[in-house]
Amino acid sequence: MFISQSKLDLELAKLIGNILTDIGIIERLNLIYHLNYIKQNSISSLKDYQNVKKDDLIFADIIGTIVNLLEKEYETFGIFNNLSSFIDDNVISHSNRVFVMMVEFLHYYNEEISRGIASKLRVDYRRKYYSFFNDIGMKFHLLTKADRIEDISRVGFRKIEQNEIKYYARAAFWHDIALVDVLPNIPIIENNEGDTHAILGFNLLKYCMAQNEYTYTTVGLHHEYYGFGYGIFMNMYNKQFANKNFNNIEHILTYDPSDINSLLALSYFPAKVLEIVDSYDSLYMKFSKNKEIGNIPNEVISFMYENFLENNIKIDPIIFHIFIKYLENVRNAPIYDCPL
Repeated sequence: MFISQSKLDLELAKLIGNILTDIGIIERLNLIYHLNYIKQNSISSLKDYQNVKKDDLIFADIIGTIVNLLEKEYETFGIFNNLSSFIDDNVISHSNRVFVMMVEFLHYYNEEISRGIASKLRVDYRRKYYSFFNDIGMKFHLLTKADRIEDISRVGFRKIEQNEIKYYARAAFWHDIALVDVLPNIPIIENNEGDTHAILGFNLLKYCMAQNEYTYTTVGLHHEYYGFGYGIFMNMYNKQFANKNFNNIEHILTYDPSDINSLLALSYFPAKVLEIVDSYDSLYMKFSKNKEIGNIPNEVISFMYENFLENNIKIDPIIFHIFIKYLENVRNAPIYDCPL
């Protein structure tokens, strides 16, 4: 019935929200199950875990189906905004919002690629983006200089395939599977020392839930922030290249998760998207509690630019630029306090 509908209406939006919420709750109960099983069976290495639950795999397929539904035109603007599954500041509603925003952004990103945004980025690169990427390259002693936009990624900026969108959407939905509280994990000043939810989520998705490397790598990297956060990459990087002035990292950005494990690239495209979407949503909910703020999206973007790019480079400036365009053109958010 819903698959054949030409538009996504309010009834379908409510159903999507209810399904996502139910899965989010069940998966956190499954997390307790997995942790108890590991403890009771004295499993010392998750590589030896052999107790994947079938419903974890079924839920992954359901999430993929919802991604297909989100391709439909919305019957009304902001159709998810006032639904009970999306309005709270708890981790379940946060994950639901991040999931929808991730899918919307990836579709918008593909549209921008089709419209030729790469050419515009190439023209603006030296003036708007070079200094950011040059600083990142120098910080990590990259082999490839960021003199041209083509130096950032081996394949440039490319479209995201539909199956990849589903993998990345699962990562967005499960990104905080091991987290109870959200706001303390935004790396504005602190470096999240002692917080391991991204790494725990990575291991849970990889070993206990049998997800693919596109999904679990995205989750494991979504709080890296170019060394100002933490995650699986920085653990490998610090172990391999501590106190060295050279390494084999060739590019700042990759679309191939194996490049992260091989330390051939510094960051993974969907993880850099998720960093931005995750932080934006958390900050939006925080700022929305201040009744004196009128244009919340603009205030959040201004805050993110100042704290995540201007003071210290924590997010990808080009992806951030496209994200701002997404907010303006898809979510009708007026953004005017950002140099990008």
